[in-house]
Amino acid sequence: MRGLMHQFWATVWSSIVNLTWLPWAIGILAASFVAMIFGWWWAKRELRRKLNSAVEQRTRRLEDVSRRFRVMADNAYDLICISNAEGRMEYLNAAFTRVLGFGKEELRDVRLPEWVHPRNREDLGEILRRVVAQGGTVEANMRFPHVGGGWVDVELIAKGLPDSDWVVRSVVLHARDVSQRKKMLDELARNEQRFKDFAGSSADWLWETDVAGNFRYVSPGVTNVLGYDPEELIGQNQMNVLYANDEDSGRELVQNRIERRQPYRELELWTKSKHGDRVCLRLSGIPVFDAMQEFKGYRGAASNVTASKVEREHVFRLATTDHLTGLLNGARFKEELERAVVLARRHGTSGVVLFIDLDRFKEVNDTHGHEAGDRILLGVADILRDSVRSTDIVARRGGDEFSIIMHNIDVESAAAKVQRMIERIKAFGIDYNGTRLTVTMSVGMVQYPQEEKGADHLIMSADLAMYRAKDMGRNRLFVDATDAGSETVGSVRAQLKWVDRLRYCLEHDEFQMYYQAIVPAHKKERPLFEALLRIFDEDGKVASPALYIDAAEHFGLIQQLDLAVVRRVFITQRALMDEGVNVDVSINLSSRTLGDPAVVPKLRQLMEDYTIDPTRIIFEVTETMALHDPAQMRDIDEIRHFINSLREMGFRFALDDFGTGFTSFRYLKVLDVDLVKIDGEYIKDLVTDADDRLFVKSMVELCDGLGIETIGEFVETKETMAVMKELGVGAGQGWLFAKPQPDLKALAFEYTGKSMDDFADGLPLLEVAKKGTMAEQVAHFVKNGAHKDVKTEPRASVKAAKEKRVAKVAKKAAPGAGAAD
Repeated sequence: MRGLMHQFWATVWSSIVNLTWLPWAIGILAASFVAMIFGWWWAKRELRRKLNSAVEQRTRRLEDVSRRFRVMADNAYDLICISNAEGRMEYLNAAFTRVLGFGKEELRDVRLPEWVHPRNREDLGEILRRVVAQGGTVEANMRFPHVGGGWVDVELIAKGLPDSDWVVRSVVLHARDVSQRKKMLDELARNEQRFKDFAGSSADWLWETDVAGNFRYVSPGVTNVLGYDPEELIGQNQMNVLYANDEDSGRELVQNRIERRQPYRELELWTKSKHGDRVCLRLSGIPVFDAMQEFKGYRGAASNVTASKVEREHVFRLATTDHLTGLLNGARFKEELERAVVLARRHGTSGVVLFIDLDRFKEVNDTHGHEAGDRILLGVADILRDSVRSTDIVARRGGDEFSIIMHNIDVESAAAKVQRMIERIKAFGIDYNGTRLTVTMSVGMVQYPQEEKGADHLIMSADLAMYRAKDMGRNRLFVDATDAGSETVGSVRAQLKWVDRLRYCLEHDEFQMYYQAIVPAHKKERPLFEALLRIFDEDGKVASPALYIDAAEHFGLIQQLDLAVVRRVFITQRALMDEGVNVDVSINLSSRTLGDPAVVPKLRQLMEDYTIDPTRIIFEVTETMALHDPAQMRDIDEIRHFINSLREMGFRFALDDFGTGFTSFRYLKVLDVDLVKIDGEYIKDLVTDADDRLFVKSMVELCDGLGIETIGEFVETKETMAVMKELGVGAGQGWLFAKPQPDLKALAFEYTGKSMDDFADGLPLLEVAKKGTMAEQVAHFVKNGAHKDVKTEPRASVKAAKEKRVAKVAKKAAPGAGAAD
């Protein structure tokens, strides 16, 4: 080993001595230096590349974060801005545009303390200084301006934004629009104040109870109602305060509703105030539930209705009793009858209904005055009350009419009682101014209950039975027994049947209008027809007006029938006008309609509904309505006002049956009419009766002088027509010219341009013998008596010397069933 080491060092020394290594060493050193320089350059390059990459990544992340921040900030509902220490806005999000309407550039560099509401400027400046100096967060309420004018309420949060050296030089302002919330809060505050004002000033008192029924709120109104201060009732149980008796039915009802969590409304109860006064309350309450539908109690209101309760009871007595006799009135009687019928059906019992009318009472009243009449009515009421049991019902229907309900009694026993009443009334009288005044009574009786017949039917039956008692001689009882078969009972049944039939026809518009031509002496532009009503029975046969007119008048259907006829004629007129067909139509009005001011607006409405020409409508009024129907007599001024009101609308009027009454000429003087229809009693015998010719001539001359057209009725022969023309009658109506027919359009075409001269050579309709449709129709009409309307019957004449006319019975005209066929 030593030898080897020695040899190595010897070699090294030999090399050094000889310097053969120097070039190699220099080369190695140079290569090492170059390698070192390259390595340093490469390392620096890689470091720069990595640094640049890191910077780029960091920059991209910062830009991404910034973009996200801006997107989040711009999409935020709240307003966000950054200002410097002086308050100049350096950044604003898009909410400033959405909420306030300003663009970002408009507000950039604007000083916030100078921009906000004047009242907030000083406060905002102080907030900015505080945040910059002390840091932290400050909240405040401000008002920002809106680009359209006005101010927006905001909640503001200001927070310092430190720089990299952690020194605060900027402020972040975060504002939220609370305008709507502020409005709601303001409205809530106003409502709360309004509620307090209402609760404090209302005569009612408001209350609220908890689950246990104890008061937790009571309005000040309770002091006026019950005398308690609201604080006195807080915590007290509502039922114990209002109901002293635990067994009170009202308390039981309220508690039952509370247990079921049901509302209760306007329950009336009597309670006592703090001072012991009786008070009637009207109580209402509704259950209260929270958002989880958990029951929390009740709230409601209570009203003091003591005065109105007492007044209502007084009004009820006035409304249900007759002020003179103290008996029940007609309306209350009907209620009692309905109750009696229900109870009788339920318990299988029976009773009777009595309708009573005092005979000749009107004579006493008119002759001796109302004081005498009232004394008689009081005496009769006492007798009736004394003649029945305490459970029976006695009522005064009005005037001299009374009604009685006898419970649980058979017809024979009731009839015996009624007979004793009749005897007592007959024996009763009063001494008045030295005169003994007496009356009798007619009574109609009907048994109840009847199968499927209610109170209305029983009242009609008893009423009709009472009229039958009068027809049979008065001062008697007529029993409308269900198993009776007399002619009188049959008449009662017939009227009741026709009442039902009329109502059905009116409700279903099941009646028909016929029209009869009125032919002028000289040709006119438009033909004139009289409207005639036709009602059919259940078998489809034309019914005589005598069958249903009495029923309609007696049971208050006549005016409804009048208006139905008018409406049907207006509809027909409208249709003809649309087709260019021009006609005039006359319509009869009943006594119930004539002079009734309530009818005028109804007719005006019908005229407007169908836009008809009122000058083409003539309303016929019969003078005998007032003369022969005293019950419906109206003051002449009322009739005149009625006619004038309709004439102002354009309608025309005709005075029908002229000459039948003793005051015909007076009516002609005071009533403004356009036509006069001379009664047929003066027309039909013109050829043979010189007196009739004299009367007709006088009437025509009078009407001509007054500018009134004349029409003669009952024209059935050419000879009568010729005399009429000679006397100057302006037009004629009767079977010589036409029979009533339903097709007004066809009649209009047939009679337009015709005058009496066109019928001078023809045969009267009743004498037409040719075969065919006309002959068959005439035969049918004659056979069924349909050629005679109610108005064809004879009426009393002004010529008292003629016994045949004086003896004839006056009859009323049917609505629309006017002139002779």
